[in-house]
Amino acid sequence: MAAGESVVTQEDYRQNAVNCLQLADEAIDPAIRMGLIDMAHAWLSLAEEAERVWSKEGSEPATLDVPFSGGMGSEDERTPEQSK
Repeated sequence: MAAGESVVTQEDYRQNAVNCLQLADEAIDPAIRMGLIDMAHAWLSLAEEAERVWSKEGSEPATLDVPFSGGMGSEDERTPEQSK
């Protein structure tokens, strides 16, 4: 595995969805809130698709090596607009 890559699991996708929902709960702007909720739905869809693929192929999540930055990034990586 190259530097900056890690194994992505269904749980990672689900945790990203939770992170989006937590940020949406704190968002003041309705458009940002809806965007984060939509993003959470997308993460959950990815988790469901990964589950289907892994169960169909009989492979384990550990067989998928893809670049992964942890989803939402750290606060230091966010723009001022994203930090609101």
